[in-house]
Amino acid sequence: MTTTSHSSITKPHVTEKTLRMSEENTYVFIAPKKMSKTEAVKQIEKLYDVTCTNARALAGTSKMRRWRGKIGRTGLYKKIVVTLKEGQKIELTGQT
Repeated sequence: MTTTSHSSITKPHVTEKTLRMSEENTYVFIAPKKMSKTEAVKQIEKLYDVTCTNARALAGTSKMRRWRGKIGRTGLYKKIVVTLKEGQKIELTGQT
């Protein structure tokens, strides 16, 4: 599968839980539903210049949303959980 602009890692998923996980060298990213785990790991390694030792993929579901009387759905997504090589780090915006 070739990488195109619409199939790239969207953003790091920053919550209280993921900030605690980052202390153990584990980071969570949001990716498009159709992206494979290996493709996501390659993009993370290239984008942040790190080496991933372990990766897991979790499929997220879309949710119903209402806005001004109209019903819609949120998009499908995938969470990619990666563990980095010892001594490497990714700087996230929510960290202190």
